[in-house]
Amino acid sequence: MSTLAAKTCENAKSDQSGKDRILADGNGLSFRIRPNGTKTWMIEYVIAGRRRKYTIGVFDSRGAPGESITAWLEHGALSLSQARAVAGQWKMDRRAGRDPVAEWEARVAAKRAAEKAARKAAAAEASQPSVRDAIEQFMTKQISGKKSAPAIRYRLERLADLIGDKKMRDVTRQDVISALEEIAAGQKDGKTAKQLAGEVLIQAKRVWRFAEMREWVGKSSIEPLMRKDFDARPRKREVALRIDEVVQLWRALSNPESCKADKATVAALRLLILTGQREREVNGRGMQRPARRNEPTVSDMGSGRIGEVAPLCPHRAGPTQPIPTFARQRTLQGDPGAPRGAAVAPQGDRQHGTTHQ
Repeated sequence: MSTLAAKTCENAKSDQSGKDRILADGNGLSFRIRPNGTKTWMIEYVIAGRRRKYTIGVFDSRGAPGESITAWLEHGALSLSQARAVAGQWKMDRRAGRDPVAEWEARVAAKRAAEKAARKAAAAEASQPSVRDAIEQFMTKQISGKKSAPAIRYRLERLADLIGDKKMRDVTRQDVISALEEIAAGQKDGKTAKQLAGEVLIQAKRVWRFAEMREWVGKSSIEPLMRKDFDARPRKREVALRIDEVVQLWRALSNPESCKADKATVAALRLLILTGQREREVNGRGMQRPARRNEPTVSDMGSGRIGEVAPLCPHRAGPTQPIPTFARQRTLQGDPGAPRGAAVAPQGDRQHGTTHQ
């Protein structure tokens, strides 16, 4: 039977002895005044031989918003009538063999776990870098300080202008393809930028590998893309040296102030200039046949042992024919008497009047 009145709850004072003051109402509901003046609602009952005592909220004459017991309990500030409604419902639950406190605690725990998971997901989402963020970290950690940094940044910023706000993990291959095609279309009418699009792709693939290593993406979705798909005619570098450039290189190798390489490297470079043979042939790693009889050869000096060998020149000397030698270095060092651009002149030609092709 209910004994409390709203006015009683509003005017109730704490016990001067320093203990909780308990005012019973009905259905296990009690009004408790703490020594510090805090007023709370408490429900007490026994179920399965176990005594339960649970605080359902604080007293508030205005009551909690909402129309359901769940909404009132979640708000935590209940009026007298709301507290009585909770006590009555919980009494019915006990008669049905249910433990209302255990059910409510499980509901609260599930809600807290869901909120925690939501906060964790939100934090994880916030920590996921966008394409622009990934580009900045890539530039800072791997490109900063390099001479090529401005050129690389320009190309990546062109990509960031189009998809920079997307999360790295959400970017699809089609997103990148669309961005590259837009770059390839150019910014001026009638002028395409296919070569620039190909260069952007090369740098973008580096950024995606950088992101894959840091587990921002599972696997780079743009790795299969090829530059030729966007740059129809990639510009190739010209690597052939003119004869005057070869002369300058020879002179630089002879100048210890301008050439800091060790003697073995200088000798190898001179040998390449004189013979015109590839490095793998000169160092004895690329030939598949042994040297012919009486044919001058080069051993693998790097390992200190004789391995596969390569001929220094195509001349094949007979048993009694002198082995031709190379012209003196002064030919490349500006000998006025030597024809311009002459690099190799077998002395055997002068002595025997023969020409070796």
